[in-house]
Amino acid sequence: GPIPVTPALDLETVKTTPPREVPRPSGPRPFELADCPEFYPTPEEFKDPMAYIKKISETACDYGMCKIVPPEDWHMPFVTDTERLNSIEASSRAKVNYLEQLYRFHQQQGNTRVSVPTINNKPLDLWLLRKEVKKLGGHEAVTKTKKWGDLGRLLGYGGIPGLSTQIKNSYTRVILPYETFCERVRNSPALANATANASANTQIRTLARRRQSMSVSLEPEGSGTRQDSPPSSPLTATSSPPSEPPEEAEVKDVLGSGRRRLPRRSVSDATSHKDEVKKARTNGPSSKTAAQKNEEGPGEQPCEICHKGHRGEEMLLCDGCDCGFHMFCLDPPLASVPKGQWYCHTCLFGTGGDFGFDEGEEHSLASFQARDREFRRLWFETHPPPKMGEEGLSEYDVEEEFWRLVQSASDTVEIEYGADVHSTTHGSAMPTLETHPLDPYAKDPWNLNNVPILSESLLRYIKSDISGMTVPWTYVGMDHYTYSINYMHWGETKTWYGIPGADADKFEAAIRREAPDLFEAQPDLLFQLVTLMNPKRLTEAGVNVYACNQRAGEFVITYPKAYHAGFNHGLNFNEAVNFALPDWLPYGRQCVQRYRDHRKHPVFSHDELLITITQQSQSIATAIWLNDSLKEMTDRELGDRRKARALKMGEVLEHEDRPEDQYQCHTCKAFCYLSQVTCACTTKIACVDHASQLCDCPMEQRVLRKRFSDEELVETQSRVAERAAIPTAWQAKFRKALAESARPQLRTLRALLAEGDRINYPLPELRMIRKCVARANDWID
Repeated sequence: GPIPVTPALDLETVKTTPPREVPRPSGPRPFELADCPEFYPTPEEFKDPMAYIKKISETACDYGMCKIVPPEDWHMPFVTDTERLNSIEASSRAKVNYLEQLYRFHQQQGNTRVSVPTINNKPLDLWLLRKEVKKLGGHEAVTKTKKWGDLGRLLGYGGIPGLSTQIKNSYTRVILPYETFCERVRNSPALANATANASANTQIRTLARRRQSMSVSLEPEGSGTRQDSPPSSPLTATSSPPSEPPEEAEVKDVLGSGRRRLPRRSVSDATSHKDEVKKARTNGPSSKTAAQKNEEGPGEQPCEICHKGHRGEEMLLCDGCDCGFHMFCLDPPLASVPKGQWYCHTCLFGTGGDFGFDEGEEHSLASFQARDREFRRLWFETHPPPKMGEEGLSEYDVEEEFWRLVQSASDTVEIEYGADVHSTTHGSAMPTLETHPLDPYAKDPWNLNNVPILSESLLRYIKSDISGMTVPWTYVGMDHYTYSINYMHWGETKTWYGIPGADADKFEAAIRREAPDLFEAQPDLLFQLVTLMNPKRLTEAGVNVYACNQRAGEFVITYPKAYHAGFNHGLNFNEAVNFALPDWLPYGRQCVQRYRDHRKHPVFSHDELLITITQQSQSIATAIWLNDSLKEMTDRELGDRRKARALKMGEVLEHEDRPEDQYQCHTCKAFCYLSQVTCACTTKIACVDHASQLCDCPMEQRVLRKRFSDEELVETQSRVAERAAIPTAWQAKFRKALAESARPQLRTLRALLAEGDRINYPLPELRMIRKCVARANDWID
């Protein structure tokens, strides 16, 4: 049955509209940072988000971000079902548990980009799909009986071309690897015994944990992750953090900065921490071996599989249940201690337990608000600002205290922070056509559910599953160097810090100088968790840093390649999503190369996006902004094919689309949509640059599998180039006519006018020609 419903949050007790007059601060912002631009669109300008953002970008992109305050009569309703946030039915609990297990499994396999697939802009219910496939006898049975299309219709998708392929690909990519893993664990005697032992230990630890949590929850400090701030401790932030799957609550801190990921909704709060903390959790950054553990305390740790306690340096401890496993006893065995946290089979696929996800207390919005208020009152009573103004505690006072804590060696703050509450599981806080079909705001172009699929947004052309970028979460940053748009539904101020894309290289160089050892150990650190130095040190290094205070009812836009970070002054609720305008294409290509250099999984194929745009949009305007990117892609691909032919590979042309895992390079993780190197000895594929690392067979046995022939690629690029040249060709004719005679013949002007009218693209000269022809016609008549 349902968990008892806790009191709902009273929206009358939180700020929901932007203030039209903000009290002028008595002094400069901390570190004397300049504010990013703020824009106040008129109701007319506000009708078209993409056009307005494009209009202000010439100014705003130099700051990396900007703030948009909607017209006074625009009020996006907050429609999240508070009962749903405070109570979850048993079936929903099972679904959330399964999705968490699924995500943790993929994360442990190194695929941190797994997300809920979308088909025809509708999220796929993975839990229900797995349930129905199981009913029909499993993956092989459904494939043999060709039931994938029936499953799609059962899940509510009808009349969609290629439905069966999309459903099958989604299952194969996301669900099947985990189900195969579970089956292997169940059928392995050694692992089954280890699972039983670890499960019993987990239950004991879980009970102890819960008892401990109950006692801690009575303390005024609350519970959470203890954070000690050393001198000049940096602020954690994000440039392009990966989106992650559903969690049950999303919580941020009053004076905390935590990990942020892609759209999303955020609720924020923090709690203080005194010296006599009763509980310190150990969600460390990496897994421990038994030998490392024994350095901290006595006792031998037996392996749960072979039951021997020898070779402690090769014993891996589960971050979920603390059970030990020899790395060579695992199936498959591990060659080295994995980076990040590691979970045993029990914690990965067990049900109903903690699964190692004990990341803090669950809160309703009302209980979280109560904790926030109590913390704020106690903290600022004991840590008042040096000069309290007439208006009381100001936003700058809170900002000063935040940075004092970040750089303090003696003060400790306990943080509760959560992020990425996926709207598929918890519902967007904005109305949708499915949930509120009669609400006019469900169709509003500023509704974050609609932004990624507006006519000017390139993400609407992406066929692969990128719901982590195009479905609102409660809260995130940026992927693939795209734009992001963040809306605060209600609550206390959020302070943002932004570094423009033009300063990204300088910022990264400054960070590397600050922490060279950290970057040597983790070259891809900027993708995982960005460490933002004190803004003063950044400005001294020549990096431009700008700030912004976002309040309820306001939007913040971040620009391609810009870094951003922030903290919350109290409880608030944000939602955000990514989008891409045509000017993003060069940034997208840069990002693909960077991901490839760091062997990071991309979210989608950039080349496939370009091809899809050429197939779905035949307009001249599209051809103009697409032409350069398409030419770069064609030249690069033909160059790669020349390299492959020089290696004497075979070639095959296969026009059908394939699942993403069948065109992702095994070495650099890049998507090789246009061609892949294959070999009969393996199911892996490689890009041309990593063909030698595919297998041990002679190079002549490898095959270059092409999606399009050379001629098709060249022809596609030529058609787009010709279409893009139409306005320029017309303008050249017009200039030639004027050059030949200061008074061109009327029939020449009429021909130019007729031709110009057929060109579906703005031509400034047409207005003048139309006026001349109209006057001439009047004289003749």
